[in-house]
Amino acid sequence: QPVHRRRRSHRGRGRAGLIRGFALALAAFAATSAYAKQTDAPVAPMSASEQAAVQLALNRAEQIYAYDQAAWHTTDTMTADLPKDLLGTIRGWVVTPDDQDYRVTYYSGDAGTAHRAVYSAVWTGTDVRDRKLRGADDAELTAEETRLAAASDAVSDDGRLHCADRRFNRVVLPGDGADGTDLVYLLTPQLETGIVPLGGHHRIEVKDGKILAERTFSNSCLNLPIDGPDGKKTEALGVLHLLDPTPTEIHAFSVYAARKPIYVFTTENDRLWAAELSDGRLRIRLVK
Repeated sequence: QPVHRRRRSHRGRGRAGLIRGFALALAAFAATSAYAKQTDAPVAPMSASEQAAVQLALNRAEQIYAYDQAAWHTTDTMTADLPKDLLGTIRGWVVTPDDQDYRVTYYSGDAGTAHRAVYSAVWTGTDVRDRKLRGADDAELTAEETRLAAASDAVSDDGRLHCADRRFNRVVLPGDGADGTDLVYLLTPQLETGIVPLGGHHRIEVKDGKILAERTFSNSCLNLPIDGPDGKKTEALGVLHLLDPTPTEIHAFSVYAARKPIYVFTTENDRLWAAELSDGRLRIRLVK
């Protein structure tokens, strides 16, 4: 099936799922709020390993957000610029840095076949520029684009925790290590502006078109309401996290959707963290 980037829509996921998500979020936030108010209690500093894990999570979260935004906004221009017959040939996209901006290249060709560029555009962070319909003499992908497309091809949506009735949003990041491993993220789309999905996100490590490792960031689906019942405003969100000793890139990335702090209580080490935006910059700080 053709792969089209979808703007986040606003359809619900069902009352039961939202009630469960709200109950869990409320319980978690009650616990984290109590801890956060204990300002007189000394906070043990982060260990070297915690500092490294937090910085890696921040770096990846910022990159995921930039790539996701680039794909989202250029999809709008692609839809406006391409005739329907060409839109139907799009099978995927890759994002690559373009100086301080991000170029998104949309390509045709099924997995296992040679991909050909159909359309590309550059997201500057504020607008879309350099919109191009790629012709036969300009259809070859760069070496990096070819590698990232192959990494995406290697990863199927099937067989993983899926928490929305839409396909995953995909973000393919170039590897941040020396081994050349690329990272394919399958992200649960945000279906309502008032709900932040924290379940059903996955990271798959791919090298030379083969999956080396993968993980899911939660054991179940969890939808966090941004505000309380009857639209009552909340100052922050809270979540219990069982799988890691520090917040992950998903917690940090989700702050952009929540637009308020997300307190993360890591049960493994009894630590409380705050992922938040400070002066427009993403940060993770240790609360307890």
